[in-house]
Amino acid sequence: LYVQFANCNWDIKLGKFFSPFGYEVIGAPNNFFYSHSYTMYNSEPFTMTGILGERRISQNRSVVLGVTAGWDTGFENNSGGSLITGMRHQPNEYVDIAITTSICDTGVRDSGSLNSFVAQLQLTDDVSYVLQKGSDSF
Repeated sequence: LYVQFANCNWDIKLGKFFSPFGYEVIGAPNNFFYSHSYTMYNSEPFTMTGILGERRISQNRSVVLGVTAGWDTGFENNSGGSLITGMRHQPNEYVDIAITTSICDTGVRDSGSLNSFVAQLQLTDDVSYVLQKGSDSF
C-alpha cells in the first residue's frame, strides 16, 4: 500500500512500493517475456518501504531521491535504511536512459550497494532493444 501524489515538478510515493531498479517489473502485463532474468530474482529488490521522489528538472531529465527501510522489508524487519539516488534522461523520442543506486541495508542480503543502468532504444515502431547493466556489492 502506498500513496502517490504530485506537487509542482515532484512525483512522490510514500509507503510500500515496487522497486525502481532494473527493466523488469513485478506486474506481468508490463514484461515482454513470461519468465524473469537471474538479475531480477537475485540482485534487485522487489519492493521497498519508505519515501521515493522523482523531480523533473527539464523536459527530458529527472532526478530520483528516496529513503527506505531496506529491500523487500517492512518497518519491522530491517537493520537500517537505504538511500536511493538516480537520474533519468530521454535525449530524444527513441532513447530512454535510467541510472539508479541504492546504498546500505539490502534486506536479507545484509548491507551493500546496487548500481543499475538501463537503456531502452526504440528501433522501429515494433522493435525495441533494452540494455541493462547492474553491479552490486553485498
